[in-house]
Amino acid sequence: MEFGFNNCPIYAILSQQFHWTPLSPQLIHKEVPRCKCWLRNRAVARCRDCDILVCRVCIGIHRNCFTVELDENFYGPQYVETLFYCWRCKRFVHQCCSFSGHVAVQQRVLQKDVCKTYNEARLIMNDVQSYIANVIGYIKQICKDYPLEFQTSQSKFDKIIHDLHRFIPKYITSKTLLDNTKKPTDNAADIYNVKQDIEKLMQQRDPLFKDIDLYNNNNNLSVAFPFPPFCVLSPDSKPTITNQLSSFTIDAKDVANQPTECDPHFISIKCENVNNFQIFTQDDQHSKYIINYQPKTIGTIKISVKILNCHVVNSPLTVKVHVRDSTKIETPIAVFGTKGEADGQFSRPWGVCCDAQSRIIVADRSNHRVQVFGIDGRFLFKFGMMGSKIGEFNLPVGVAVDNECGRIVVADKANHRIQLFTMSGEFAHAFGKFGGGIGQLNYPWDVAVNSKHQILVADSRNHRMQLFDFSGQVVCFSSSLLHNYLPRNVSPSQLNSNFPPRNVSPSLLPKSAPRGLCFTCKDEILFSDFDLHNINFISSDLKMIRKAFGTQGDNVGQFRRPSGIGVDTEGNLIVVDSKNHRIQIFDSNGNFLHVFGKYGSEIGEFNCPTDVCVSPDGKIIVVDFENARVQIF
Repeated sequence: MEFGFNNCPIYAILSQQFHWTPLSPQLIHKEVPRCKCWLRNRAVARCRDCDILVCRVCIGIHRNCFTVELDENFYGPQYVETLFYCWRCKRFVHQCCSFSGHVAVQQRVLQKDVCKTYNEARLIMNDVQSYIANVIGYIKQICKDYPLEFQTSQSKFDKIIHDLHRFIPKYITSKTLLDNTKKPTDNAADIYNVKQDIEKLMQQRDPLFKDIDLYNNNNNLSVAFPFPPFCVLSPDSKPTITNQLSSFTIDAKDVANQPTECDPHFISIKCENVNNFQIFTQDDQHSKYIINYQPKTIGTIKISVKILNCHVVNSPLTVKVHVRDSTKIETPIAVFGTKGEADGQFSRPWGVCCDAQSRIIVADRSNHRVQVFGIDGRFLFKFGMMGSKIGEFNLPVGVAVDNECGRIVVADKANHRIQLFTMSGEFAHAFGKFGGGIGQLNYPWDVAVNSKHQILVADSRNHRMQLFDFSGQVVCFSSSLLHNYLPRNVSPSQLNSNFPPRNVSPSLLPKSAPRGLCFTCKDEILFSDFDLHNINFISSDLKMIRKAFGTQGDNVGQFRRPSGIGVDTEGNLIVVDSKNHRIQIFDSNGNFLHVFGKYGSEIGEFNCPTDVCVSPDGKIIVVDFENARVQIF
């Protein structure tokens, strides 16, 4: 927006449209004007080219110039307000002359320009006054919320507020001035006086303050703060799913409709059934912001977004929340990884997990390392190498993450231990050693972490599970004998209080073979039994099977060597059916819902998948073991 005053100077309008020229200050005088020569004779003419008064002696010197004879009746105090000379009429224009006689149609043109300037300035004043009020409110709120942080800057903010209050009366003065310019006039002196007042007002205007300058070098209105009427709210093009991360973007613009930086404290977001909003910057100019949220219920929700207490464009935003249809999962949305030892390549990968930032953490087993990727499959970093020292691995398999403690947990299988690392891959601590005693491990295969920061370990060769606290102390463990598990000739439906029969020798019962581990959102424990080909819910003390489903076979609901287990945001169970080369999905009660994948090396096919996890936004991530890759659905 341009302020408008300097775009319509009075002198420019008079000289270009009306052919008027302001007279020299010597002419606006009560005494007779005189020539500037040494004789100081009375002036009889004015040289237009040299813009000076000349006497009869000097007029010969200006014979090649355009001179105009002065009217003797012009001199005297009665014509002090005479200000202009009309070149078109070749006469002086003064108070006693009718302005309309020289102006004609041009006077109406001038009046139209004055009205236009008045309207522009009035709109700008309204915007500026509203904007100043919001800025003052924001500054006061900052001082209220962060008294300690801004205690040393209090005097600066007081000065800013003082300058703002001083700025408002100047615009009130300009409004009064423009009201006067809107009134019709035939007097050249009145127009000249208005022009002088405008210039005086502009000369008195100081910059508001250092951090908020309302004007740039071209006298265009510009500020460093976002201007809500120009900020745009854009919804995500993807469907919004319950209990999964969704997002929308805000493009911040200033009053000149240009990208500008926006303090996140300026942004206020309100929505029912959504409590937490995470704000991230998308571009280097800090003008585009991504807001992540996780709706809790299905249906239509309205999201209200304000900047400086004003709605942005498209606010409130109406969003329809759906439930993800697990029966429609078929084709992966991303695939990454090939066989090899380079960054981003795999050699017989096994375990996978996903952190709160949707980073994918993969146990690259035969390369003896852990690799970390973005949700799009972009390689980020790696850690570990073959060895038995701290931070080194010998066939790492299971991985899990504790987001609250910021730890990556790795089952170091052939070193018979569990190692913990920071989220950047730095070694933190380790526990466990080879053996069959309490707290000892024999080829630990998988790990899982609950909300109490306890670590569950599948102690495969000891045919048991052990639950450790965060420091590595044993909390509880399961028995290696399956007197509380299902024998091979007993189906899940036969599991009741009368089982197992008392006359069955423990030696006839198979040993457990826990392979995949998982905690539900309620910290219920699930594990897959690699030998019994089923999925089990076990009590928190690891002593009793509460529920089990699945038998050996290749029909839906049956398994051949089930391995990794995951739980999605809806509570559905996602099971890796390893030797059937597929993924099966069940509800929380074990009822079959969907299956996808088949044997092969094409996109969407598997060759002995081993592990699965679910990202915060609900994506299903599968390790394709023999194809040395990861597929995301």
